[in-house]
Amino acid sequence: MVTMALVLGSAIGTLAGIFGWLALGLAPLSAFGLYLGCAFGLAALAASANLMRATVSRAAPKAVPVSPVR
Repeated sequence: MVTMALVLGSAIGTLAGIFGWLALGLAPLSAFGLYLGCAFGLAALAASANLMRATVSRAAPKAVPVSPVR
């Protein structure tokens, strides 16, 4: 999941960096920073979501199956 978020962030960052450089007049180094920020930001978001999911699943009590009453 983190790898896919890094790839998606790289794609979004590439488009944002090129747009910022060509249309908004960002310096090339600033556009590269925007690219890296998008890529690593989405990867960090996915990693933190995985970490929270793992923590919650370990801490949550297991559901006890209830047999139907007849």
